[in-house]
Amino acid sequence: MKIAVGFSYLNAKQEIPWSLDPWYDRPEIDYIIALNGRFRTPLPPWIRQKHNSNYSTDGSEHILKTRYPEKIVHENVYTTQMEKRQRIFEIAGELKCDYVIVIDSDETIHPQYQDWDLFFKQLAAVHKFWKNERIMQLRLWIPDEALWPRQLNIVMTESWRNYYRIHKNPETMRYVFNHYSWADKNVTEEQINSWTWDPKNSQFNDLYDNPNYIHSNIVMDGIRLITNRQKRAKTELEFGENWTFQEINWENFKRVEARAKTIGFHMKGEDVPMERLYFRNAGQLKDEMIGQIVLLNEDGTEVQVEQYFENDQLVVKSPDFTPPPTTTTTTTKPLEQA
Repeated sequence: MKIAVGFSYLNAKQEIPWSLDPWYDRPEIDYIIALNGRFRTPLPPWIRQKHNSNYSTDGSEHILKTRYPEKIVHENVYTTQMEKRQRIFEIAGELKCDYVIVIDSDETIHPQYQDWDLFFKQLAAVHKFWKNERIMQLRLWIPDEALWPRQLNIVMTESWRNYYRIHKNPETMRYVFNHYSWADKNVTEEQINSWTWDPKNSQFNDLYDNPNYIHSNIVMDGIRLITNRQKRAKTELEFGENWTFQEINWENFKRVEARAKTIGFHMKGEDVPMERLYFRNAGQLKDEMIGQIVLLNEDGTEVQVEQYFENDQLVVKSPDFTPPPTTTTTTTKPLEQA
């Protein structure tokens, strides 16, 4: 088996040794695929002006190339989170990797769970006997908020969480709609959206029921992960909560937009470049964060979209907005909470 670790980072010079040294020391790991660059997402103009560096400025790339010279594969990539993570899959395919294990720069191997022999024996068994399994989970310890500021992450601290991190034949799969769901490259978005689920429930229930997604219940053990944000650059921690809010709402918006098109609705902001919109906090619905869309005209003036819920249905209305020439903006029927 040929195995790579996929690592996405920005200004991570303090995190890199802590995060990657355990993987580099393992002879079973053939490559470390490291992509430098900020995730591109909608941002309010005042935040965009303050954080205008799209690539690391702290020497992280030099550390990676000098500390892991025999295994490092490096690229500078400034694009959306999904596209950047997809590029890791593509590079792993180009390197003929059977597996890629995706980790973030604020994660490393838990010091109390480092039975590498058990882990690689399990992976070899899955590779040999469960040939149809394409994604697998690893356990990750979430510490207290002093070590891991939430940044809007709705998870229980001081607990174990299972996350999909191991991808088999990564060049055959793609991210769809968000950074935690995948489908075979032969599956279209129309096929995914045509799957019917109960509109009264969360719009994310289809992740578990929709047969067009790649599913798996396998949890690997032997090694486990732990996260810690204390080593993260202060500027990135300050930026993180604003970024997370925008990213969550952007992925939700694009998911609902795709579903809306399938059932014949259109939304204000549909197909608008992300530089022409951002989100304001509009509360929560059924424990899901809701951002109010703010559209930006070419001259920078704002058009705040009227967005509210009526009988658990999303209603989107807007005053005049000057869209890009190719944008479709006809609406405003109530949009079901898909």
